[in-house]
Amino acid sequence: MTKPSVDRLLTTEEAACHLGVSAVTLERWRSQRRGPRFVRYGRYLRYRLSDLEAFLEHHLVAGDSRDTRPAREEVGDAW
Repeated sequence: MTKPSVDRLLTTEEAACHLGVSAVTLERWRSQRRGPRFVRYGRYLRYRLSDLEAFLEHHLVAGDSRDTRPAREEVGDAW
């Protein structure tokens, strides 16, 4: 039997640092529903590391592309 992988939960400050933005920016994105997915339990709010990585991957732009808009793949309505 395999052991389930545990996804690390990050605070807003840790998540912002991981993304290279300020905590205020991350909070603004959250209020506008345009940032990465998050987990809310009680008064606590956390970001799963895998969701941050998916957010970054979703906004990845090809280096040789003149179009700076993020590539749109079938990821769902998360962003």
